Amino acid sequence: GGPEGIATIDIAIETLKVSEYLTPLLKAKLGAKGDVVLVGCGCPKRGMGWYHLTQLLEMPNVVMKAVVEPFYLGPGGSAPGAKEFMEMKTEYEAKGVAFYSSIGDMPAATGPTCALIAGRTGANPKFFAECIDKGVQNIYLEKPGAPSVGALEEMKTLADSKGVKVFLGYNKNVTDYVTQARAFEAKTPGATTTVI
Repeated sequence: GGPEGIATIDIAIETLKVSEYLTPLLKAKLGAKGDVVLVGCGCPKRGMGWYHLTQLLEMPNVVMKAVVEPFYLGPGGSAPGAKEFMEMKTEYEAKGVAFYSSIGDMPAATGPTCALIAGRTGANPKFFAECIDKGVQNIYLEKPGAPSVGALEEMKTLADSKGVKVFLGYNKNVTDYVTQARAFEAKTPGATTTVI
């Protein structure tokens, strides 16, 4: 996005730690270790996907299988940030992370796999369907997940038909009501929180 989007990402990077909410999910869904695919990395030190990647690489129960970056490995190869992305790619490939320009180029999932989709909002429904076609059983969608409620409903229908579990992120630093609801839930036996 524009300057507002960049400011929001900067705030999120300073205040949000993906491991706080992804670690329990991944342990529950993937077991002791599981494969993770990141779709939509973006520019190092600027993209939310990049920030998730840096933390995923530190998580002991994650096998970081692949990064799918359609922009910098496609039409954005000479765009601002491409040089930084390619330097990061070289560094992480040395650690065993594969990089692809599309989900179609990525091998199918062979075991418990979670895809973290942090692409552009308009592209996320397509990425979502492609991940399911590749056998991904768990999907974490970075907010807002899709450009409309209707698109999210279609994604839910697809996921339900394939038995895929889907989780949608939220920006903790701007949702006090979610923090308050979770605090209430933690101290109230039998309480659960559902965000719709």
